Amino acid sequence: MRPILLFFTLLLPIFGNFLVKNSRLHIVLTRMEAIEERMSSSDTEQDLVLYFSPNCPFCKKVLKYLDESSAVISMKNVNEDPIAKEELFHIGGKVQVPCLFIDGTPLYESQDIIDWLKEHNQK
Repeated sequence: MRPILLFFTLLLPIFGNFLVKNSRLHIVLTRMEAIEERMSSSDTEQDLVLYFSPNCPFCKKVLKYLDESSAVISMKNVNEDPIAKEELFHIGGKVQVPCLFIDGTPLYESQDIIDWLKEHNQK
């Protein structure tokens, strides 16, 4: 658990009566917990995750390669999944697609992603 999340989680029982369910702090804590949970589960299950937007021409290039090569990797649409968009920012430091996470390390740029997939036999 991240230190900031741990800090607020420890304070929540103490100040819980003062937090309204729809307060900004409550919403942020809930989203951070969801992100932490998804990050920890994806770390153990798979090592490749592609964040994409279907409207992005660079994403379309990567998606076309994946279709042609029959490569199977986990994908997250940042337009349809707001938590995926937050994950992308939280882990990668920016919201730029396409982004391929390789064991938690972001790789940006469509051609770099395609080259990496070719080089590592993700066909």
